[in-house]
Amino acid sequence: LLFWLVEYKIFYLIYSKKESQLIIFDRYVHDVLIDPIRYQISLSNKILKKIVNLFPEPDIWFILKAKPKTIFKRKNELSISEITRQNNLYTKIFQNKNKAVLINTNLSVEKNMKTIIKKINLFTK
Repeated sequence: LLFWLVEYKIFYLIYSKKESQLIIFDRYVHDVLIDPIRYQISLSNKILKKIVNLFPEPDIWFILKAKPKTIFKRKNELSISEITRQNNLYTKIFQNKNKAVLINTNLSVEKNMKTIIKKINLFTK
């Protein structure tokens, strides 16, 4: 996790100064708070939160959300109850972030693309 922190800090220093730069991560460090087992991390949640807060914040967060049954049909590596738990944690963590946008993946790709483009234009001005 600390190596990941150093790597992100260096990446941020190199690329944050470039104008008109779009960088997309499909996962970010906050995932360790939601699913520490996936990352094989056994630290307490309190320590994890302190480490996560050291990471640079993205300009915009897009959180993909779908019904647990829909997610389970797409990828059944987790139980529906675990998917529900993780969905609820994602919503809880990101509801207080100013530039977090929930994307309903049950909607069409076209509708979601319009929402994403609109938010990128709004948040990057």
